[in-house]
Amino acid sequence: MNTQLYFRLRMYFKKYPIIAIMVPLVFCGVFLITGCASVKRNPLPEDRFSEAEVLNTKGIRTFGGKLDARFQEDLALSAKQQLDRLRKEPGSRIDNSALLLSGGGAYGSFSAGFLNGWSSSGKRPEFKLVTGISTGALIAPLAFVGTEYDGVLKKMYTGISTQDVAKIRGISTLWNDSLLDPSPLMGILETFINEEFIDKVAQAHNDGRRLYIGTTNLDAQRLVIWNMGALANIDDPRTPELFRKIMLASSSIPIVFPPVMIEVKSDGIEYDEMHVDGGVITQVFFHLAIVDIEEIRREFVDGSIPMERGRVFIIRNGTILPIAEQIDRNLMNIAERSMSTMTKASAINDFRRIYMLSKRAGLEFNYVGIPEDFEFTATEAFDRLEMIDLYYLGYKIGSSSNKWKHNVPGVRQ
Repeated sequence: MNTQLYFRLRMYFKKYPIIAIMVPLVFCGVFLITGCASVKRNPLPEDRFSEAEVLNTKGIRTFGGKLDARFQEDLALSAKQQLDRLRKEPGSRIDNSALLLSGGGAYGSFSAGFLNGWSSSGKRPEFKLVTGISTGALIAPLAFVGTEYDGVLKKMYTGISTQDVAKIRGISTLWNDSLLDPSPLMGILETFINEEFIDKVAQAHNDGRRLYIGTTNLDAQRLVIWNMGALANIDDPRTPELFRKIMLASSSIPIVFPPVMIEVKSDGIEYDEMHVDGGVITQVFFHLAIVDIEEIRREFVDGSIPMERGRVFIIRNGTILPIAEQIDRNLMNIAERSMSTMTKASAINDFRRIYMLSKRAGLEFNYVGIPEDFEFTATEAFDRLEMIDLYYLGYKIGSSSNKWKHNVPGVRQ
């Protein structure tokens, strides 16, 4: 869950006190006036959670934490695709680098700057795998396609403010399912997640590379991993819209933003699923046991293949280590500090899990995050000036020669 945005919204409420007054009225209205009323939907039956199809296709998504035969077959296909590429381009090598992008709301400007700085150093790889959660899900497709979208990343994270991302619902919150309307953010996505962009994702997928985005299925209480390259290859006019909806869903903080309803089919009958911020379950992810990398390596790798050692790169859109601070004894400060502590602990646990998976698979482990001494100065949810500062901080670190850390707090080396 995006604690940073929670903190920024609190400051936003201070700037616009009418909103802060409206929030408790909304909850009073919900409980005292509307009772158990809710926005109508057509939910997928519980016994069909694992079998529903999207765009009449199976195999483009799976639940995290469960070995999936279709994803395993797709991973084997990716190895074959890369070998075919080697045959067509003699002398080339396979770079098995994975880029994992965390949540962090407006702090995603750090990743945007870091990736641009990394590009300027001339050492940014063409990633075999890119994964994204929350704000990382907005960045991941652009990072996946390549450096040609560095300018879009910069514009996205330095050229916007709160009103460019969401609108206040006002009294209509009483009959809606969120405080804010994210239609401005969807408008931003529509400007670059178009058919041309989808074609580029599809081509990268067909070259053997993979893009995964995580959303939380609230009905199932499970993390859903979406194979976005496989989705991009579906010849359906609805594909770009679904692609954008998945990106939006992964960054939709419950209550603050509405859930994204994904249309599915089971036994030919149409239903919907409720998806929200992937950060509700995990802050950053690798493959979450949905595939067996070692099995693919045993099947396809031999000494004759010029393959680089696999590397894992994590960019954390937030600080990593605990930061000591005396907390005033009031409701908002206690709630904010508790959420921040919970999210940071979750992120560290994710790092430890990915570290152990990387070591077991013989992969080089690297990570970076916002330095603990950075002074956050935001006065609203998406503070453009602070986002610019974070962007250029990320750029400076990304372009440096010694940007990565390797020792995860709490893990014996």
